[in-house]
Amino acid sequence: MPLTAKQMLKLAKKNGWKEVRQKRSHHILQKDGFPVVVVPVRGNEDLKKDLSNHY
Repeated sequence: MPLTAKQMLKLAKKNGWKEVRQKRSHHILQKDGFPVVVVPVRGNEDLKKDLSNHY
């Protein structure tokens, strides 16, 4: 089941990821021991599968 960006942000924050900054519609998340992840928020559009696999 595809996730929207808003759902992904909520899930990521629940799992210890922190939003370190935001530039326009791109939210940058960071967690110790993992590379930085950029989540593009575009309304209710579903995220692509490769981004959903980060979490």
